[in-house]
Amino acid sequence: MKQLILFLFLLIGGITSAQLVVSDPVQTAVGNATLIKNGAILLKAGKTLQEAKRNVELLKGAKKAIEKVSGVLDDVNEIATILDTQGSLLSYIDESASLLSNAQVFNAGEYNDIIYEYTKIIRKSSKIINQAQKAITDDLFKMNDGQRLEVLGKQSQDIKYLLNRARNLTRKYQSIANRRLIRKASRNNG
Repeated sequence: MKQLILFLFLLIGGITSAQLVVSDPVQTAVGNATLIKNGAILLKAGKTLQEAKRNVELLKGAKKAIEKVSGVLDDVNEIATILDTQGSLLSYIDESASLLSNAQVFNAGEYNDIIYEYTKIIRKSSKIINQAQKAITDDLFKMNDGQRLEVLGKQSQDIKYLLNRARNLTRKYQSIANRRLIRKASRNNG
């Protein structure tokens, strides 16, 4: 009998300690609806994220294209400056050589020296133009836009220097011509 009482005791204790399963259909339906709703939100968020990534890539591509166009425009502006300065230089030298020739105060040897000085300046400016052309067309040493712009900027400065050099040379020879004309006039009046 002791064994029967012990067995019943254990059986009752085991049943009472077991957890009873409680099912609330309303709560389960709400939980499932929330789960479905959250899944839909996550799915939309994933699609939005993918779309945002595509937009970022498109914007990066557009930015690179704009930077390339900007770099090309900067190159074009530098080249235009170089070519304009080259044109001014050639016109200035032509006018100066004619002016000095018309002064008729230099002998043939002196005039040849003057023309030789101007010719050296023209040769150097032609080299600068050739270097600028190579920097643009040959991708000299695979330069990036900044490096190319730096090279063109230096060439622009160099050709402006040559224009100033031509102006100084003209001033020098005009000064000499003016002194000789004054001396010639004073001899004729004297």
